[in-house]
Amino acid sequence: FSPKVGVKFTPIPQVAIRGTWSKGFRIPSFNEAFGLPTTGYVTRTVNCTTYAAFCAAHGNNAYATQSFSLGLTQVGNPALAPEKSTAFTAGVVLEPIRNVSLTVDFWHIKVKDLIVGITDQTTPFNAYYANNGVVNIPGITVIPGVPDPAFPNALPHIGFLQSSFQNADQQTVSGLDFGVNARIPLSDNVTWISSFDASYLM
Repeated sequence: FSPKVGVKFTPIPQVAIRGTWSKGFRIPSFNEAFGLPTTGYVTRTVNCTTYAAFCAAHGNNAYATQSFSLGLTQVGNPALAPEKSTAFTAGVVLEPIRNVSLTVDFWHIKVKDLIVGITDQTTPFNAYYANNGVVNIPGITVIPGVPDPAFPNALPHIGFLQSSFQNADQQTVSGLDFGVNARIPLSDNVTWISSFDASYLM
C-alpha cells in the first residue's frame, strides 16, 4: 500500500502553494534475493611491516610481498525485507506577469532498510591477516586462496570475500528544484516557448 496525498492552495491568481506526502516501497530484485554468486576482482598487497608474521612465514618471498587478486563475491539473500520510503515536497508557483511562471520546490526522501552489497573490504582483509585467517564479521565469509607452493602449510592469501545482500539502516536525500517557464505569443500561429530548470542536492 503506497498512499500519496497532494494539496494546492491558490490565495491569488499569481501565487500557488503546493505540497505532497507519500509512502513507497521496493521489493528486492531477483538477483538481490536469489542471485547466484557473482564475483569481481581487485588487486591487493599485504603490508609486511604491519603483518610481519605473515610475510616471515613465507620467507618474505614474492608470494607474500607482491600484489595478488582478491575476489569479491556477492550472493542473493532470500530473507531481505523490502525498502520502504517516505517522501514529502513543498513548493510555490509564482506568475508575476502573464505567460511567465517561476517555481521553487523543496523535496525530502528517506529510504529505510536500504538493500546494499559489501562495501567494506578493509575490515575483513585486516582481520584475516591479523588473526591468522580468522574473521568473525557477520554476513561475510572468507575463502582462502591458493597456498604458497614454497610454504604450503603457511596461511595463504585471501582468495575471496563472500557476502550476501543486506538491509542497511537508511538513506536520506533532499534538495531544491527551480524552474522558469515562458510562453510568449509572437503572432496568431507562432508562440515562443522557453524554459530553465535547475536542481540543488542538499
